[in-house]
Amino acid sequence: MILPAKAIDGRLRAAGRPYDLVTGVPCGRPGTAACGGLEAEARSAGIPEASLIRGVLLTDCQGAECLAVVRAGELIDFDALQALTGRRWEPAGLDAAARRFADCDPGCVPPLGEPYGLRVVVDAAVARCGTVHFEGGRHGCYVRMAGPDFLGLQAGALVGRIARPAPREGRDGLDEGDLARLLPAAELCGRIERLYRLPALPRAAARLRAALEHEETLTPAEAAALVPPGRATERVLAIAASPLLGGERPGDVAAAAAGPLGPGGVVAVAFATVAEGALRVPPGGPLGAAALDREGEVAAALCLSLAAEPGFRPPLSPGLLVAAALLRDVGLRLLAHLFQPEFHLLNRMAAANPATPVPELESHLLALGDARQVVQTGHARLGGWLLREWQAPPPLVAVACAHHRPELDVGEAAWPYVGLAALADALIARAAGCEGPRARVPEAVVRRLGLGNAALADRTRRLARIVAPAARGRGARRSVA
Repeated sequence: MILPAKAIDGRLRAAGRPYDLVTGVPCGRPGTAACGGLEAEARSAGIPEASLIRGVLLTDCQGAECLAVVRAGELIDFDALQALTGRRWEPAGLDAAARRFADCDPGCVPPLGEPYGLRVVVDAAVARCGTVHFEGGRHGCYVRMAGPDFLGLQAGALVGRIARPAPREGRDGLDEGDLARLLPAAELCGRIERLYRLPALPRAAARLRAALEHEETLTPAEAAALVPPGRATERVLAIAASPLLGGERPGDVAAAAAGPLGPGGVVAVAFATVAEGALRVPPGGPLGAAALDREGEVAAALCLSLAAEPGFRPPLSPGLLVAAALLRDVGLRLLAHLFQPEFHLLNRMAAANPATPVPELESHLLALGDARQVVQTGHARLGGWLLREWQAPPPLVAVACAHHRPELDVGEAAWPYVGLAALADALIARAAGCEGPRARVPEAVVRRLGLGNAALADRTRRLARIVAPAARGRGARRSVA
């Protein structure tokens, strides 16, 4: 078995914290750099990408060095790092790393700085990991330990938001890098995380998210078994009973999974419901939890209905579509969770101006201190950030970021989800009797999705029977049953 480098091995043994060694596929000859890269080698060893972390040796203009610890799939945001530390850092290079980590394989930088006399800065996303895996100074030798135990090895480490997602390919091979630019600036995210506790994704929701990624293999019975009793079950049955999907209430969750909602849709409803439970949102008002729940359920049924039209293109994942519709306004929930007074004012403004889009209301909302910049950033970008932190599939992040602005570039793979969410919002507002920007159907979106006027008119008529007038809210439904 390959053992960690001497300094790493000594630190782990002296700390007395539990850890395991995972031996991956050796890559290259001893004494050479890894030929396939950290992530490729880790995949061959069965290590989850979300738990894989790495160290990056940095230096400043005066020759000082520090060690940044980030997730393997992310890049260092040097502006955020400078804001956090007060110094401008840059990569130290391979030669400097070889000198500093002399007992390690070439190109292998362990994420433990204390054994090497290094100051350490840990990204906030790493600090929230339940389990971490990292190279122990040897290619093919990974250390696995609990996240809190790993942080316990980093005496005096500075923790903050210092990383951003790396551009990556979507399911169709297209670059999703533009999506990262729609998220809030890393400096703002870091400031929020230093002052407030960002809600963690509940474990039950994480399990449902994992199932959602494999929805095509689920049977109705398997999907039903994943749905917890209570609120999630009720929402599944309510959405399945929507007049937009047929109108008959199924006898149980398995029956709902066998209908238009499908196994993926059933799991998606449960995922969204459990995830939203991590956020404290006042129930009342047009932006309160009750209204967001109702509009999300209508939007989910409407999106599924439109995606089933003969001319619609391209085919979409039912589960991702339902989850995206339900969570498209999760940024409003996060705003309410973190900034209750400002959310209360925004809720009152929405009640007084039902035809005005929420982003426009946010731009006029008066706020003080840290809340001001957060509110001005907008709930859409905040929602995308939260979903990215929760490791939600890219289409969900894209919808949260861009459902108010479907003209934005989110990549070809994610755009149809964004287009449908934007169209659903417009049709719901129109059916509620709203006029102006909220009810304006984006014609370019309709053409790009391959939908006809007859389909839109039909859905508007159906929506008019289940959506409350705008005078009583921002287009919340009366009932989806």
